[in-house]
Amino acid sequence: MPCAVSFHARTPGGRGSVSSVTTLDDGNASRSIDGISFISQEDWVIGLSTDGNVVTLTTGDAATVTASGRAVYVGKDAGSDGNTLGIGGTLVSTDSLRQIFWMMDGVGVVVATSLLAVRFVRGGDDVGAAGFIVFALGESLLVSGNAAGLEASVPSFGGGVALWSAGLALISLSNSLATWIRAVHVVAAVLFAIVAFRIASGEHLVPTSSPLPFFAYPFIVLGFVGWILTITKKRSA
Repeated sequence: MPCAVSFHARTPGGRGSVSSVTTLDDGNASRSIDGISFISQEDWVIGLSTDGNVVTLTTGDAATVTASGRAVYVGKDAGSDGNTLGIGGTLVSTDSLRQIFWMMDGVGVVVATSLLAVRFVRGGDDVGAAGFIVFALGESLLVSGNAAGLEASVPSFGGGVALWSAGLALISLSNSLATWIRAVHVVAAVLFAIVAFRIASGEHLVPTSSPLPFFAYPFIVLGFVGWILTITKKRSA
């Protein structure tokens, strides 16, 4: 019998128990979690007393185990062997751990984009510099709401990605960047503008929601790679 563990899912239809989907203890069985991001206040168990249970958290989905003293168990009891949790999405065992990592990441982005703004001003590219400043302001909003948690940070997240979108649009106008980098910024700006508009319209989108904003993040990362390549080429020139 599956463990009676209650989860709350962020699904298009609202919130509800999805313990029968996320917890598996049937023995030599597999299950894929697809299209569901959930927050658990209880233990998440893959194989309580049986063997060979496989649960896969697919790309774009997020699992968060938040309650104090709770954990993710892959084979909980003695003798429960060969159980597997495959993670293609995002798994965080505590809110505080995720928030610490995101804060460190956010502060690093603010510092980096501020330095890039100074560099672009010195290079005579005022439009690109303005874009980096606006982007840094957006990241600051995201950092300020991070400690509130996923659900409570939605307003600051919406404002932050709106500024992200504006900043990326300005950066895409910079002649200092290669054409492909500017194109990536245009795509990212459009995607985050959609996210900001949906949040402003009353839709509850958290930072881990899928398909957006989840599938917009790779364009941000690709943009970061473009910035690094641009600076590296200028130094070697």
